[in-house]
Amino acid sequence: MRKHRRALADINPAQRFLLVMTVLGVVLVAGLEWMSPYVALPLFGLWELFSFFLTTLRFTDGSGWQRSSFAISFIGGFLMLLLPVAVVLFQAPLFPPGGCFQVESSVRYVCWGTPIGDYYTTINEMILVGGVAVFGGLTYMVHQRLRIASATLLLSASVVFPLVILETQLPLVYALVSALTAIGGVFVLAFRRGTGARPTQPFAGEIFKVLTRRLGISILLVVLLLGVVGGLWGYVNEVTGGVGFVCDTPSANAGFAQNETVGVTNPSFVPLHAVWKVTYNYTMGLVYKDTESFDIPARGTAYPRFAFASLELQKGVTVNSTYPLVFSYERTYSALLWLFVQNGSAIYTNGAFSSVDGIKPC
Repeated sequence: MRKHRRALADINPAQRFLLVMTVLGVVLVAGLEWMSPYVALPLFGLWELFSFFLTTLRFTDGSGWQRSSFAISFIGGFLMLLLPVAVVLFQAPLFPPGGCFQVESSVRYVCWGTPIGDYYTTINEMILVGGVAVFGGLTYMVHQRLRIASATLLLSASVVFPLVILETQLPLVYALVSALTAIGGVFVLAFRRGTGARPTQPFAGEIFKVLTRRLGISILLVVLLLGVVGGLWGYVNEVTGGVGFVCDTPSANAGFAQNETVGVTNPSFVPLHAVWKVTYNYTMGLVYKDTESFDIPARGTAYPRFAFASLELQKGVTVNSTYPLVFSYERTYSALLWLFVQNGSAIYTNGAFSSVDGIKPC
């Protein structure tokens, strides 16, 4: 017990403050029980990044101009980085909405709306610009000689961010967060001109005297790792919703259970392994099932063939197209470290298959 108390006593006030903020972040994230753990990871990373900022602002020396420049530029960049995370988390519309529907009792389905590639390209652009802005603010903190580089990064990000927002359906007021980054960049660039003298108090580089360089770098690496893990999970999760059809070739027809070869396309940059289970249940004893396992290469197409065999038929039961039909499916996708399952079903009481424009034979 004495060793633990002595170890805590050896921690300087800045490290103790950062430790308290970290524990508080763990408690806050753990309280969000509704949230996926892979969404909580980048949020905790952002919390750690903000805690690092507060520690720097509170425990490093510097003039009021220096501290204001750092605070304004970092908060602007942090908000720019937080905005795309909020868009994904709350499913804010970036582009016209889309959706999918099952093509009656066929294996295929039709989707419309913005392709996943376009959606996540925009999200990635917003995150990249926000990251550049945050890096620009941190660069000003590291060394006084990097002042020009810091201002260049901040001002460039503040110009590019509104251009990205203009391509979406997000309110233009969101682009105003880049104004803080621009003001911070101007303050950083105009420091000596605004004060007319060299700083009387150090600021740049001082954070490594209160936290140590190794601890500061470790925090930033943890933030980056958590953000990458959460970002990959979010991307792969959306990839499974971006799988579509390019062709369909029916063969034999056993009532509703239509044997067919379909072209399944993956527009993302992540290869997928898919397992599809399809069931036609006539609710009167006749059941047709098939399970197909196949790989869909990144930005490629797979051609699984479904052939439905009857499993059982109750004695004395005659099945025809007027009986209710329960069509159900289970689509399982494996990508990177994760597995995602889509389930659905529909009831049909009449007969003909519908045709969908744009679906060509394989």
